[in-house]
Amino acid sequence: MPRFGMAALWAAALSITSCSDRPASPGEQPSPPAVAPVPTAAPGHYAAVLPCADCEGLRMDVQLWSFGGCVVQRQQRRNGELEEATCTWGRWRMDEQGRLELSLHGGQQVERFAVQPDGSLVAYDQAGTTMLPADRHTLRREAEDLTPSDGRALKGSFFQGRPNVWNFRECHSGRLMLVRFDPEAADIEEGFRKAGGDPAVGLVVELGGLMQPTPLTDDQGIVTLLTIQRWDRFLPGETCPY
Repeated sequence: MPRFGMAALWAAALSITSCSDRPASPGEQPSPPAVAPVPTAAPGHYAAVLPCADCEGLRMDVQLWSFGGCVVQRQQRRNGELEEATCTWGRWRMDEQGRLELSLHGGQQVERFAVQPDGSLVAYDQAGTTMLPADRHTLRREAEDLTPSDGRALKGSFFQGRPNVWNFRECHSGRLMLVRFDPEAADIEEGFRKAGGDPAVGLVVELGGLMQPTPLTDDQGIVTLLTIQRWDRFLPGETCPY
């Protein structure tokens, strides 16, 4: 009896093995191959020196912030030196085709990039239809976030986030900055009051200044200090989208 029981167990095991190894029947559909996830852009600072038609090279820096804002800074190189930077502020997203899309200056300018598996960004042409040669148009991740150096023409909301603490929020990106005043711009508070501003609500202003990183952080990352060097005008009745 015990020998018969063992033989039966062995026969059952062989039967199960043969069933599990049998080929799929014609009616069964094979499992679809796994699809690799589409790479997405990560917040951070990306940079490269790109080809330039009338200069030695174009230094391009792109800063993507986690809250959806971005800034693009460009500097031309001539005679081995980088010229003064220009900055364009805006918002970023991944579009329906899986590309990084920068909507700059309120949507007046749109730039697109292909996100590579290693996280780098390859630029598209101005029409956004053709990816440019990767060997000359790839922006790679930098270790440190970008603090823009061009603050000559800024537009945003001027308000008090806390009593007696002034802030500036850039209009096109929503980037928040802590504020202090140069002596030449110390009358900005008086101009704010004359324009009918409520400190808790704020007013849109056009101004120029110097941006510097601080040791502080908030929900937007490293806090930027904006030293206002001049203010041009307040715009009562106008609002910023961010």
